[in-house]
Amino acid sequence: MYLLLIFSTLSCLVIVLQNFSIIPFLWSDIYYKGYAGFLSGTLGPNKIVTGMFSLIMSIFAIGLVFNKKIEINKVFVILVIFINLYVLLLSGSRTSYVGLLVFIVFFSFYKTGGFVFFSISIGSFFAFFIMSNPGLYEKMNDVISNRVINKIEDDQDIENANVGKLYEDLGAGRGRLSMNYINYLGNYPEVIPFGMGFNNRITKGFSAHNMYLNVIKELGLVGFVLYFGWLLKYLQISFKNYSGYALALKGLILSMLVALFFGEHLYIYRPLFAILGLFLIVVNALISSLHNNES
Repeated sequence: MYLLLIFSTLSCLVIVLQNFSIIPFLWSDIYYKGYAGFLSGTLGPNKIVTGMFSLIMSIFAIGLVFNKKIEINKVFVILVIFINLYVLLLSGSRTSYVGLLVFIVFFSFYKTGGFVFFSISIGSFFAFFIMSNPGLYEKMNDVISNRVINKIEDDQDIENANVGKLYEDLGAGRGRLSMNYINYLGNYPEVIPFGMGFNNRITKGFSAHNMYLNVIKELGLVGFVLYFGWLLKYLQISFKNYSGYALALKGLILSMLVALFFGEHLYIYRPLFAILGLFLIVVNALISSLHNNES
């Protein structure tokens, strides 16, 4: 567990140092051109990779903080939360922002007292630390402004909760890609039961950026039931003595279920650089507490 937290911290530290021109871009020229020089440390140079790694580790670390039955250095865990949240915001991954928002909403309902305490104490300290360091604040503010605020054409859409228009503004063409997939399935309904084949790009050379549509297209309704049935099963796991782990696991699964409408980060596509692997490691680390409880 400590090893996972240490590697996460080191990875985030490399990204922060890159953004201050202390460490250079670590990937090849092909990736530099393909991803416009996005700084991601040792992670894949795709914004969602950095964002999702930090989101998963932030949720995992928060679960550790609220788990009173495990002996771990809470100061170090809080440091892990701080640096991962900062890198998440720095990533500019809007899909990861959505995942974070879902977790925050779930956290506020599932553990209201803990959420209020965490938000006031940790949130205030995080805000103070960032605001008191102009360089850190400017980097983060520039990313959020360019990736979110400046993309919204009409501020009234936020006040009126105009989800459709906001999705169009922030989706980076995802609406068009999704409609292409829906039209394809409508034109070739014989694909729907069993799909075109795992990771098959013959008929569609681009991603749907929507795991729900992609699974139906590649694996059909059979694969859809198996894949999302697997994810939903995690929500049925009961943690009697590890409420922090329950918070982390259920919050992580819910955030993924929503975020998968906007990406395929829990899949095996090459550009995603093993986000699925990290997800499985964290989930199994949380579930392993059940075996400790039984013994």
